[in-house]
Amino acid sequence: MKCCICAAVMNVSQYLPKIIFNMKQISGLFDECQFIFYYDSSHDGTLNLLYQYEKDDDRINIIVNTYRNPRFGRTNHIAYARNGMLEHVKTKYGDYDFMIM
Repeated sequence: MKCCICAAVMNVSQYLPKIIFNMKQISGLFDECQFIFYYDSSHDGTLNLLYQYEKDDDRINIIVNTYRNPRFGRTNHIAYARNGMLEHVKTKYGDYDFMIM
C-alpha cells in the first residue's frame, strides 16, 4: 500500500523535528510513503529547516505558496493549502492508495 502524508506548515520550526518523526513512524505502516509539506510565509526559519530535511530524505516534497491575498483570513489560507496539497497528490501521486492530511 502507498500513502501520502500531508501537512500545512507555517511558523513551526520548533515543532518540525517532532512532526517529521511522527510522520516517519506512521510511514512504517505502508510499503511506500511520501511526505508533502505546504509552506506558507513563516518568520521562524521553517522553510530552511524543511530544505535541510529534504536533503536527507527524498520522500519529502515541499510546496511553497507564492500567492498571498491580504484579504484572506486564517481559515482561507488553510483551505488554500489543503486544496494545493490535494491537487499535488492527484497530479503526482494519483496511484497512491491513501492520503493522510
